[in-house]
Amino acid sequence: MGDLSDDPADVPKLIEAIESGYDVAYGSRFVDHGSVDGYPPLKLFYNRSFNNLIRLLFGIRARDITNAFTAYRREIIVEIDVE
Repeated sequence: MGDLSDDPADVPKLIEAIESGYDVAYGSRFVDHGSVDGYPPLKLFYNRSFNNLIRLLFGIRARDITNAFTAYRREIIVEIDVE
């Protein structure tokens, strides 16, 4: 993320997850040992509300679906024909 809310040093962890067989790996500020230090309270409220609404509506287990710190296995991108 441009605001460094995700640590670029964690990129190898995403790659490792993909190489170990996962289709998608993503960073999350809202998991055990994650943090949102310095996050404005109103922004946090809106973020959590939106994420939880989407999770509820679509049955998604991921806790931080608005976070772009994500890696995808190449075959998955090809399979869904993303250009």
